Amino acid sequence: MPGSKVAAAESLLILKPMLSPERDVPTPAEQVQMTGAKANLMTALVTAQGEVQRSISEIEGLTIARDRAEKLLADRAGSRRAFDDADAQLNIANSVLAAAKQREKELNALLKSLDTSNETGVSEPASPLTLTAPIGGIVRSINVSEGQTVATGAPLFEVVNLDTIWIRVPVYVDLLTTLKSDQDANLVSLGGKSLSSSANQSNSSPTVAKPIAAPPTADAASSSADLYYEVDNREIGLRPGQRIGVDVPMTSITEALVVPTAAVLYDIYGGTWVYVEADESKYMRHRVLLEWVDGDDAILSDGPAEGTKVVVDGAAELFGTEFGAGK
Repeated sequence: MPGSKVAAAESLLILKPMLSPERDVPTPAEQVQMTGAKANLMTALVTAQGEVQRSISEIEGLTIARDRAEKLLADRAGSRRAFDDADAQLNIANSVLAAAKQREKELNALLKSLDTSNETGVSEPASPLTLTAPIGGIVRSINVSEGQTVATGAPLFEVVNLDTIWIRVPVYVDLLTTLKSDQDANLVSLGGKSLSSSANQSNSSPTVAKPIAAPPTADAASSSADLYYEVDNREIGLRPGQRIGVDVPMTSITEALVVPTAAVLYDIYGGTWVYVEADESKYMRHRVLLEWVDGDDAILSDGPAEGTKVVVDGAAELFGTEFGAGK
């Protein structure tokens, strides 16, 4: 079933060939062709078997001759040339024997492939084929059901291995030059907290994502380009399509205005505001430009002066009071 874990080479499906009844029994013309092919193969097989036996006999005689020449050479009664000639002829005979045995093996295999009948002489159809998992992982989808007829080349199932995954990080194009995209990044939750595989996250190191080379991709609609990272997923258990935060190191360090995230309010047009303290018990709404959010901190590119008091608890109530709506 989809979602099940499978091991490599584990049996998943059985594919049964569908042969029409008329194809189970060869036609008379096909029977004549098969008989002729078998006769030719039998003749070639007998010839190959004869060559094997002849080569074995020749090797026995040449071995005796080589040993005799070697003994005469050792007794200084024979020449080195006679020994070398005897040894060369023996090597040639061994090569001929190996070729003859290979030819005999191939002819036997061809004859066996033509014989589709069982021990009783009854022709058997093609046997079912067991399909196994190519890799260990999780069954992502099964595109067929039991008893369904499938066409050649149709995908039957999909197995994915999530031990190592890729993370796509879309980045605003103007920020690409400010990021160290060739260095490791840290995974964080959507709330900005460090993501760790350990239950006690305070005592464990954050999960590191390593940059990888991937085909360049971008999205013109959002003016973003993609960075790709590789992560060991065996312990953290991320899923395909899951959203996750990534902390990417920057090329430089700059100062910026920071306010609590809870102090930032959004209008119907997506504009960002904060309430600042004007006088005692009086507050004024102030426009801010939000760069990004880092956990409980909101980084601003433009906003009130440093040290200005902003409303955190009760900002939503002030917003509702100003526009005549509830929290």
